[in-house]
Amino acid sequence: RGVAYESTLIIVKLKTSGGASFPTTTQIMLAVDFCIRKSIDMNMPIAINLSFGTSNGSHSGTSLLESYLDNIAGNYRCAVSVGSGNDGAGFGHANGSSYPADAELVIGYPEPALSIDLWKKYWDEIQLRISAPNNDMLEIPDTITNQAKGFTYRYNLDGTDIYITGGGPSPYSPFQEIFIELMGSEYISPGIWKISLEPISVKDGSWDIWLPSGALRNAQTSFIHASPDITLTIPSTAQNVISVGAYDSRTNRTAAFSGRGYTWAFDSIKPDIIAPGVDIISCSNTGGYTSKTGTSMAAPFVTGAAALLMEWGIVQGNDPYLYGEKLKAYLRKGAKKLRGETDYPNERVGYGALCAAQSLPQVEN
Repeated sequence: RGVAYESTLIIVKLKTSGGASFPTTTQIMLAVDFCIRKSIDMNMPIAINLSFGTSNGSHSGTSLLESYLDNIAGNYRCAVSVGSGNDGAGFGHANGSSYPADAELVIGYPEPALSIDLWKKYWDEIQLRISAPNNDMLEIPDTITNQAKGFTYRYNLDGTDIYITGGGPSPYSPFQEIFIELMGSEYISPGIWKISLEPISVKDGSWDIWLPSGALRNAQTSFIHASPDITLTIPSTAQNVISVGAYDSRTNRTAAFSGRGYTWAFDSIKPDIIAPGVDIISCSNTGGYTSKTGTSMAAPFVTGAAALLMEWGIVQGNDPYLYGEKLKAYLRKGAKKLRGETDYPNERVGYGALCAAQSLPQVEN
């Protein structure tokens, strides 16, 4: 019947921004705010489940949404669990620690549009070049990519429109984003595209590029030299939420698809914990039951466990302060080891697999 099957449920439906896109940041914030206000009105603790994620962002935990969730997660009588995403084996992330550097990208057919999200340290100045499958090359003036003011430019290469937007740091982040979007009149020219990064004035040297989540792009579209690290989806990169990866409970091994960390730039340990996420039987939105796989199935296990711990602590009066970082600490301490994992915490499983029984503190009467 579920983990905390006697819980009262608050279900919020998020609208999309059009097509196959995700809800906007403000829509998610409004939804979470609604849940918090409702829990206060009902005078009940609340465990919030966010089985949602996007790869667009710095993955550093500094965005507006992540900062908001960090504040909410420390709210009185609240716990926020977020799935780490399913891009661990999706070949959608490339990175490096120095310049010059090339990121080669295979674009499959058909691919009508593709966004490429490049993040670097703002204090590093670089020259950006883009090469198409027909060997045509576009050199972006460094006066554009290294300015603090926001910019938007349009180019055309090999029959593909290229839109480049970005700017300097924001009040929430000291880093710089260069957002590249490819759009064909019908489809993007398939083949190998190359993004070249040449140094001008470099103090740090690290850079990362993310593609959209695997479900939103052609199965063949991927980086040739991809990295499975920092494939957490946002907002699981928020510092104070409980970030949840997935494992196969039949084999007791980490699921290859599970998004992994640590977070970009600050190396915060993520995910915090993992839970069953392979072939999970649950309710179907068309009636009856169905089997699903993904960290969207794993996060609710942790949300339910958080609800049970808060029931024991807050509702039953054993610990009125069992929420937020304290609750997360209990879950980390109670986590079980998995097959094939030797060092804890690590970037694949965090502190280990969820175990609510071991997480319940032993209190002497």
